[in-house]
Amino acid sequence: MKIKDYLFYDFKKIFRNKKNMSYIIIISFCSLILLVALTFYSNVLNYVKVVMIGDRDFRTLSLPISDTSIEEISKIDHVQTIYNSKYNVISSYESSFKTDNLDGGINLMYSDNTLQPTIVKGRNILENERNVAICPIEFFPDSKVNEYKINKNYVISYENLIDKTFSVKFRNKSSNKDITKEFKIIGFYDTKNEIRFNNDCYISKEDIKEISDFVNPLEKDTLYATSVVVDDTKNIEFVKNEIKKLGIVSDAYTIETVAGFDTGLISLIRVSCLVLLNVILVVTFFLAISYMKKRVIDENKNINCVLRIDWYSSSKSEKRIALIYFLFSSVILFKKKLFIVFLGISE
Repeated sequence: MKIKDYLFYDFKKIFRNKKNMSYIIIISFCSLILLVALTFYSNVLNYVKVVMIGDRDFRTLSLPISDTSIEEISKIDHVQTIYNSKYNVISSYESSFKTDNLDGGINLMYSDNTLQPTIVKGRNILENERNVAICPIEFFPDSKVNEYKINKNYVISYENLIDKTFSVKFRNKSSNKDITKEFKIIGFYDTKNEIRFNNDCYISKEDIKEISDFVNPLEKDTLYATSVVVDDTKNIEFVKNEIKKLGIVSDAYTIETVAGFDTGLISLIRVSCLVLLNVILVVTFFLAISYMKKRVIDENKNINCVLRIDWYSSSKSEKRIALIYFLFSSVILFKKKLFIVFLGISE
């Protein structure tokens, strides 16, 4: 008999014995719980990363400062861009997409060469380029999308929008006058990655300024908050401290992001998954020890009574069983190290 035949026989004896099934079931159950915890943690972490990175509101600081301070702040490391919050977004009351089933409502978002969505089809808006737009790959031009009411039957696929020109209409309520603008769709993004509504289209900063100033003309002594976009959420505290050092805002003013996230909940999920992982691994490890001691090694003595072969002597057989035990334990410890490394990389 070859070595692999003896090893196969050892494994076969392990699984053939019904007394060992309780160990196998418990270990399998622990492995399943471990897989579920790992998957849950990974999905939650990925979602948080998408939200914090994709949605710029989570990394945008809102400051009550004048235009004269913008240049100083723009020199701070990790500041991606700065703009007047008045130009963040503007909603149309009518567009050429209006039908019997869609009211044509579209939100136009501020963008510049540093602040654009990740393109999945088409291209980005070039610097100083005007009258172009980047829209969702699954476009739903209706104001009800803000209430999370989307009729899938009326979602417009990007295949029907490539290089399409659409018009949008805005109204100045004070003068009751309208302005109509036309935009050519040159690119598409995935709303799931950017955390945007399905009727949000990005246009150039020059275009959105023109429209916003028409709809809401700047009045004398009116001060809008300034939006300071940070390149990454991990650099927000650094930028906050640098702004305070400049003395632009008073010490009593608390600098906050436009949108917040419950970091305490994420920490709780992280710790809970780690604790659950260690408990499962400890239980599995001691079950493996008990299993090897009480079942495999004891049964090996009976096997030697039948198989009187030189290579399959008691000492050599016990070495092979010990090897199986070592490999089994190593796999468990490897899983633990792999998961801990995963946690470290994900931070």
